[in-house]
Amino acid sequence: GHADAHSNLGVVLQEVRQDFDGAEAAYRAAIAADPGHANAHSNLGNVLNNVRKDFDGAEAAYRAAIAADPGHAAAHTNLGILLKNVRQDFDGAETAYRVAIAVDPGCAAAHSNLGVLFAEHAEKREMSGDDLSNIAALWIQVVEHFTTAVTLGDDGRMLNLAKERLARVERAVANGP
Repeated sequence: GHADAHSNLGVVLQEVRQDFDGAEAAYRAAIAADPGHANAHSNLGNVLNNVRKDFDGAEAAYRAAIAADPGHAAAHTNLGILLKNVRQDFDGAETAYRVAIAVDPGCAAAHSNLGVLFAEHAEKREMSGDDLSNIAALWIQVVEHFTTAVTLGDDGRMLNLAKERLARVERAVANGP
């Protein structure tokens, strides 16, 4: 219907023409035609987040997309990214990534972002002198999520870094205190 046409136009304007004003207008027109149009809400959230730096508006748009379609993995993932980077809400971000994976196990971006979140946890714990076996357990999760992301088409750069870090921590564990 009309909502799909507006939403699709928004994607073309955003991705192909880099016309963010036009894209935002198209997404808002799609939402006006169909307030439950999850893709339009999610894509509007991306414009507000990445271009406008309107983080409150972006969060509201992602949450509207999720309310319209709880199975919208991209909206959960993008909400997680915003919660982590803007709100410093790491638990909220982890939950959002886990829900994205639960509704779409093939969501490479959610696996990759969850891997990054665990890697940052592991690094903080390493700096604070936490028990190395706890840190190793976190790096194992990082490697698992990056491995899944790679099988889903992500490049292997993050995975190789994580494997190196895990190997280093495991050597430290083996060598003892």
